[in-house]
Amino acid sequence: MSGGLAKEIAREAAQNYTNESLTDVLGAVSEYLTKTQITKIYEREFKGVKPSSSLANLFRYTWKRVYTWNIDGAISNISEKSPQKRRYYNGIEDRVAEYEGKEYLHVVYLHGQIVHPERGLIMSESDYAHALSSGTHRWYSRAAQDYLAHNPIFIGASLNEPILRAELDRAMRDAGDELGRAYLVIPDDLTEIQRSKLKNQGVIHIKATLDEFVAWLISKIPSGLSPSDVLANHDIKIKPEDLERLTLDERQSAWSLKPIRVEAIAAEVAALSASGKGLRARQFLRGTTADWSMAGSDVPVWLEATTDLYAALEASMASHDRLFTVLGQAGSGKSTATLQVLLKYIKEHRDVVMYELRGDVRFVRSTFSLLDKLHEQRVILFAPDLFLLGDTFAEDLQALKAGKITVVTTSRLGEWRERMQRHLGDASVSFIYQKFGRADYEPLIEKLLQYVPAPKFVKMTRQSQIQELNKSNSQLLIALREATESKRFNDIIADEFANLPDQDTKTLFLIVGLGTLARVGVNVETAREVYEKLGCRRSFRAALTALDGIVSVDSSSRLVARHELYVRYVFDELVDFSAIREMVIAMLRGYAKYKVPIIKNVNRKDGHLFRFIINHDFVLRRARISGRPALGLSVYEEFEVDFQLDGHYWLQYGLYLSKLDRNDEALQMLRRSIQAYPDNPFAVHAYADLQLREARRREFYDRVTAEMVEDAVKVLIEQDARNMVDVDHYPIVTLANGHIGVLVKFGKSEEARKVAANYFDRLQQIERRISSTALQKAKERVFRFVTLGEWTEFVVKTPGGRNRPAAGSRSRRPRGAS
Repeated sequence: MSGGLAKEIAREAAQNYTNESLTDVLGAVSEYLTKTQITKIYEREFKGVKPSSSLANLFRYTWKRVYTWNIDGAISNISEKSPQKRRYYNGIEDRVAEYEGKEYLHVVYLHGQIVHPERGLIMSESDYAHALSSGTHRWYSRAAQDYLAHNPIFIGASLNEPILRAELDRAMRDAGDELGRAYLVIPDDLTEIQRSKLKNQGVIHIKATLDEFVAWLISKIPSGLSPSDVLANHDIKIKPEDLERLTLDERQSAWSLKPIRVEAIAAEVAALSASGKGLRARQFLRGTTADWSMAGSDVPVWLEATTDLYAALEASMASHDRLFTVLGQAGSGKSTATLQVLLKYIKEHRDVVMYELRGDVRFVRSTFSLLDKLHEQRVILFAPDLFLLGDTFAEDLQALKAGKITVVTTSRLGEWRERMQRHLGDASVSFIYQKFGRADYEPLIEKLLQYVPAPKFVKMTRQSQIQELNKSNSQLLIALREATESKRFNDIIADEFANLPDQDTKTLFLIVGLGTLARVGVNVETAREVYEKLGCRRSFRAALTALDGIVSVDSSSRLVARHELYVRYVFDELVDFSAIREMVIAMLRGYAKYKVPIIKNVNRKDGHLFRFIINHDFVLRRARISGRPALGLSVYEEFEVDFQLDGHYWLQYGLYLSKLDRNDEALQMLRRSIQAYPDNPFAVHAYADLQLREARRREFYDRVTAEMVEDAVKVLIEQDARNMVDVDHYPIVTLANGHIGVLVKFGKSEEARKVAANYFDRLQQIERRISSTALQKAKERVFRFVTLGEWTEFVVKTPGGRNRPAAGSRSRRPRGAS
């Protein structure tokens, strides 16, 4: 309708109108009409618009998200009852929101709303082009991601609409893409050239008006389609009577569950061709993570340790344990072995049902109650990685009805001992999955000979082949690669990375590698967005195809590289930090479109990815390897405005500055973190820790020094009094190391001995409940001071090579910084 609007504006300006575009008219009338006058024309034309019956009927169906280029309120004025709760977003001003599930429908006014003209309106092609190129219109970025992630339906009045054409171009897939189709509903008769162009873009034309399209929908599904109707067709097969008694959170949680059925997996394995199976076997034996079909095939060897694992699982199930955790090192084979024993167990215990819990689950506790309502029999809930379940999982587990549901998961041995054991140790039965042994050599060699092309290995005698496996004395993954290629694992990685076809392909590998190091992968749309922001010329699809066998899609439809060990070597040894820095910045720009705090406004996996790539330890480690630790600060400097209300961002910024020994600036950033999120115990603790260190460095114990110490001690004592044992650092350890150290330095020995006695008693109390190296070392140090008067300063090496005393425990990272 822009032509009619252009004519009306020209009339109000007393100008002759001869079918000029709205853009031209708006450009011409600026000297005759004020902005307020033009806005009044918009309000007259677009306020109080009543929805047509077709538009109202469109919302009888469940949609994932609705974007509109219209500024009128027709959608919000629909009075008929809709099956979804609607949330409205102003595309010009509002930050992006993450999906909330099928019960909610986001309606995004991409070009503003006439009810809020003060926020801005996009009314012409030039307005649109400016908003698109400025990078400040956050919802445009999200719309482009949604176009590629799903199967969008574009509904317009004509193909000649400039903005519709532009958005279709943004939705295009590469030739031969398998991401699905887009649909264009317009009443135009298209030429053969127009149809061919759309087809090449992956767009299917449906010749229809909105009225005709909705009439067709009603003819197919007369009663509409509610979220409950959609859920009824979920693979879980929820019965109608069960649907009625599920809460909203339970219905939402159902979409995070994947039923695991032996018959379906067996059918999937049987459907593999010989060549297809061989390809997947080679990829698996070279490091690609196993999925259910691979674990259900005969490719993975049933190792000696796997037999012990199966016995432990059987015993745990017989004891009706709530949690069974498989522990091991990265690359040890624990994940594959866990899948193998679970499949064997449900095959031999047909009365047990099993589900996999996807990493994007929002409500773990609601998932437990959902399964409790759906099943009378025993349930196994497999959670692939314990660290993804979050800080509240110990509490969630307490709500689990004992004897009915057992959660089976895996964890890195180091993470379990350092972080999780003290929270979950009493509730979990754990099994340490050991390295492969001599009894496994023969079957492993047979699989290698069957699936992996390795001429030198094939020519060896069996004894030599055994020696090749034996001399590795390492994780299973490394041993298999070194044995078949007769090279060190690191050399194998270096050769593969160097032989990628071009720099663009290497860039895409590094983007996916960031997600792999974070152990959550990266969704395809984000990877593509970052790839294009970095100015790569090779098409995204071509680069991804070139990485076949090195990069794959996991069960959550996220891209992952072959193995974390593989990626870590590339990042640490083969890539300059400047390239890593540019990728991190480009990925963080994608997060800038969301509301803050970021972690609370994205899904669980994307939240973990954000925390990982902005983590000061991750950035500083790579910057130090390059010999330019200060260069990493640019990662944080880029986002001082975008993330100014995100406490976690300021926390990491402050910790980074602290590691560079720039403590005045670090204190400033930590204060901002506390201002943005006053309840963040990690920032409060870090700030107090830094205060004690700064006090220790001062020349005199003057009023300023005394106030710094007093403030820090008061805060840490308050934290300790709240029994904050669910964090990965301890206020009492920082008090013991930092407060005593300051007093000793300034000769206040009597006061130091007095507080040391109190701190020693407190350390003993906590150590009775928690096993911790940090607690033990602090207690021993305080004991020597109380009994012998000896006090030895901790020394921390700064990036510049100088030594400085450390006030607090550095043996653990704060969980908020993990």
